[in-house]
Amino acid sequence: MADVQPFRAVRYSGAAGRLADLVAPPYDTVSDEERARLYTRSPHNVVHVTLPESVEDARRTYRKWLADGILEREDEPAAWLAVERFVGPDEVPRERRGVIVSLAAEPYESGKVLPHERTHPGIRQERLELLRATGVQPEPIFVLTESPLGIPTPARPADVEVDGSQLWRLEHFDAESLGETPLLVADGHHRYESAVELGSELPGGARIMALVVSTSDPGLHAFPTHRVFSNRPDL
Repeated sequence: MADVQPFRAVRYSGAAGRLADLVAPPYDTVSDEERARLYTRSPHNVVHVTLPESVEDARRTYRKWLADGILEREDEPAAWLAVERFVGPDEVPRERRGVIVSLAAEPYESGKVLPHERTHPGIRQERLELLRATGVQPEPIFVLTESPLGIPTPARPADVEVDGSQLWRLEHFDAESLGETPLLVADGHHRYESAVELGSELPGGARIMALVVSTSDPGLHAFPTHRVFSNRPDL
């Protein structure tokens, strides 16, 4: 089975401002216009690390946030239950559940984590340089397991809640609940492969933050991506 473990999360403190001003979509879905809006929404928005002007800017920014108390590292490791409510392009409301863990970044050849798409060397190198500079995984990749998670929602308010997403800290998490089957990367191939490459440079390998969702989860739904092209009348 894949090596999944709880981890000591780095979280925004109250000094950072409203959480709604600090979050952002995955880096590869943010347009230039949206990036500019997020940059000005808050000097502490996560795009300053995920989509920086340079990797050196990201390194300085992350270190300064830690030093100034904008970010805080938790004392104890934990996994996190994530419940996300959203309305898809079909206008149907859904709720998707998963668990956020630390995943060992191992080559696909190990059979523990599997891909479903090819990646681009330029993007892999860009993510690798950012990872080397900051030493932090600022957003999780998205992986699937064939095993049901079976994690009940804690009977208390969520520890974190913003934009339809809720997170509960799980102090007691059984990694075996993810089963023996391999994990499939649904989104985040470039970041995962960059972490694997970084791990080849480090004595203890590298790990990556991952949201694990069961393929049996009723809120799991894949929508098509529509692409168009022009200036090819022969096609």
